[in-house]
Amino acid sequence: MPSSITVPARGEGTPAEIVTLAQQAKTDLDALVSGGASTLRGDLASTDVGKGASLVGVHATSNDLETALAAVKAKADAAAVAATLASTSSGQGASLVGVHAGATNVEAALAAVKTTADAALPASSAIQKATVTISVAGDNFAALAMGVKTFDKNIGAALPANARVLAATAEAVTAFDDNGGGGTALATIGTTAGGTQVGNVLNVALGQTGFPKAFQAGAQGYLFAPAAGAQLSARVTSNHDLNTFTAGAITISVFYIPLN
Repeated sequence: MPSSITVPARGEGTPAEIVTLAQQAKTDLDALVSGGASTLRGDLASTDVGKGASLVGVHATSNDLETALAAVKAKADAAAVAATLASTSSGQGASLVGVHAGATNVEAALAAVKTTADAALPASSAIQKATVTISVAGDNFAALAMGVKTFDKNIGAALPANARVLAATAEAVTAFDDNGGGGTALATIGTTAGGTQVGNVLNVALGQTGFPKAFQAGAQGYLFAPAAGAQLSARVTSNHDLNTFTAGAITISVFYIPLN
């Protein structure tokens, strides 16, 4: 509860008494607004006789006073936040972040801005990659019919309009082995199944080393070979039936850029 304050009549009281009165008034104001009065700039401690007591209308009800003080506190707190955010050199820092937004809202807003900016970037702003893995185990070569010597697999989705191929690589290669039978294993990349337009023959059989490595350019050649809308396809082929192979895997990546 606020303490009882005896207010001297105007023109009465020593400066020390007025200071004491102002300090007590400040304590009471702190109690009324739960500590918020510490942010107020009012000079309650004026040593000018009688001035400090005139800052608060003594005829206001407690409810009116609390409402008024709460409003002043809100404005003072907002001003304090703005001052904290403002740049000490230019004073413009506060304009960067709305002072009423919480940290979570600011993060969400920044994420939304990034999403919008990413969507606005032209498709040709970055090199893109299409990838596929052909694996003896993963693609169940053992279930292939006798006599099947080729295996085709799409490399991602069809390329976008105006796509231009830059390069192709063979990565994460495990040599293809038909249980020591000596069968060949060759990889190619085409704009259609079995084609070699993008990547020429690359030996991935047992005994080959030096991976990862780039494919030699196929019939279309590099760089910026046109491949608009093409469904790229990788092929592994052998002179032995593929269902005799017990090991082997290759990850093929094609790098391209869509031009506007």
